[in-house]
Amino acid sequence: MSFKAISLLIFVVAFPNLLLAQPGFNKVYRQYVLDKFSYVIPDKDTIFCFGTAKDTSDFQSPLQVLLIKLDTIGTVLQTQLHKDSLNGYLTFDYSSGNVIKTKNGFFAFPVAVLNRASMQIIQIDYALKVKSVFEYSINENINEFYDQIIEMPDGGFMIAGAAQRPNYKQDGFIRRVDRFGNVLYFKYYGKYSKDENFRCLLKIDNNRYLAGGSAGPDLSNIYDIHAGLWVIDSNGLVTKTWIATQYPDLLTIMGLLPASDGGFMAHGRRLLGVDAQGSRVQCCIMKFDSTLQLQWIKGIGPYSSDNLGITAFFDMIQIPDGNYLLAGQRRSYDSPPTVNSDDWGGWLYKFSPEGDSIWARADNAPAGLKPTGTFIYGGVGVLSSGSVVAGGPGDIDDLFHGWVVKVSADGCLDSAFCMATAVHTPEEDKVLQMAPNPANELLHITFPACAQEHARLCLYNAQGVLVREVAIQEGETSHTLALQHLPQGWYMVCWVVDTRVRARARLVHVGN
Repeated sequence: MSFKAISLLIFVVAFPNLLLAQPGFNKVYRQYVLDKFSYVIPDKDTIFCFGTAKDTSDFQSPLQVLLIKLDTIGTVLQTQLHKDSLNGYLTFDYSSGNVIKTKNGFFAFPVAVLNRASMQIIQIDYALKVKSVFEYSINENINEFYDQIIEMPDGGFMIAGAAQRPNYKQDGFIRRVDRFGNVLYFKYYGKYSKDENFRCLLKIDNNRYLAGGSAGPDLSNIYDIHAGLWVIDSNGLVTKTWIATQYPDLLTIMGLLPASDGGFMAHGRRLLGVDAQGSRVQCCIMKFDSTLQLQWIKGIGPYSSDNLGITAFFDMIQIPDGNYLLAGQRRSYDSPPTVNSDDWGGWLYKFSPEGDSIWARADNAPAGLKPTGTFIYGGVGVLSSGSVVAGGPGDIDDLFHGWVVKVSADGCLDSAFCMATAVHTPEEDKVLQMAPNPANELLHITFPACAQEHARLCLYNAQGVLVREVAIQEGETSHTLALQHLPQGWYMVCWVVDTRVRARARLVHVGN
């Protein structure tokens, strides 16, 4: 046997995974005028992309639904545009709505018809042919958002969302339709004078469904927002409610999935405080037991400020190995974030059922192309090979396009030569522990041990003004903060070393 043959045999025996590994890719698709992906979902080793596009550059031409099929290496297999029968302006977005695979093998997803003030549920088959369109007027509401649809046992759908009412308040709602699109019931949840919204919906069993979102009284005031969960039966009646008033920094629940122990995994956003750039909001993951008791909550990644872009997740799935994947958008790790860092764009985050980080990565434009704006992962899925596929809108030369990235199960673009399982791992959140909350005179705080000088606890009021400051000694891990003579209201506590916040801020309410 020749030396070359022996070398090849050794390579094949020693490195079988290199032969089986599928290459990753980072691709932008320009199929039509103003084309833009919102969701990506793999199925049967075919990658389905959902978005919007125009087939002409005429400004007056209607926006259409864009449907594209890719193979596992990112090659376009089929493209289809769906035009509204009445020339309506069709649009949908990664930040609201979802795509589901139904029992009959169709894909179902929500679409807004802007110039008719209505919402649609569209179903397509595997060949990208439209099978049904159900349309519902928003009636007296200013706007409606279909944040989540799930299939019901009769082949119909339960649709959860939020309506902006005539008084400009938001109301969470459920619209239940049968398999022919007929409305069985439409119900609001909450009070007309207060804000509530539903961001996600999960089937518990055939008679119980779990909605997640936020409750007011005023969702325009960051200090008046609380995360909420609602258990709803198949007739649309609320049987249990959980509002996170005891966790005042938890703003909303954006996604829900079942956990193996009968509880629920969730992701959302929480408030870190307010600074000169605006409200500081961070993504978080959390675990609830089957009775809706919060077991743990963990902040992940950097924060985003109101006027410096959004850091958020828009899709969450459980993968075959029992872990979870999140897909969304992330700004840089700068504090405050800036748009000049390369460490931003579409964000993938893999974590264990215990909430431990496994790997994370942030991506934007493919090599050779310059990003000029937003890159977002609106949807994520896993191929039979274990490779992860995610995609959404990508902004190049100030124009949006379809964008898809495929990485290995380890989170690497090139699985054959990936030597690390952690890519851009987000900083671990170091949460301050405080009790009691609300507090009247004294607040006991525990924090990470500090081996550096110039550490201190800082207490800020709702306007961001420093009202208490205490120096922390080396090795100290707890302190009791005096709150006497402080006006009733919300305050932010943070642990600072030099000029940088080293432990994420927590909110405390002073007074009963």
